[in-house]
Amino acid sequence: RIQRMVMRSAAFVFGLEPTPDPFCVTRNYRSLEELDRMGNNYSPPWQARYAKEAVQRGLTLVEMTRKPGSGMP
Repeated sequence: RIQRMVMRSAAFVFGLEPTPDPFCVTRNYRSLEELDRMGNNYSPPWQARYAKEAVQRGLTLVEMTRKPGSGMP
């Protein structure tokens, strides 16, 4: 939940709007159960917009690496 909320907050600070995509962290939700079912990513159009805004604000984007079999992103 914390990761989703941080991602949502950053997206909204960057001016992204909520999306109806059920796998996007910017999707509106009405309960913690809906929040828990939400994806842990931005939808493709929002990924590009987020990256552009981040770079314009002087942030460096890094790609997360996943450890096989760890269950962790």
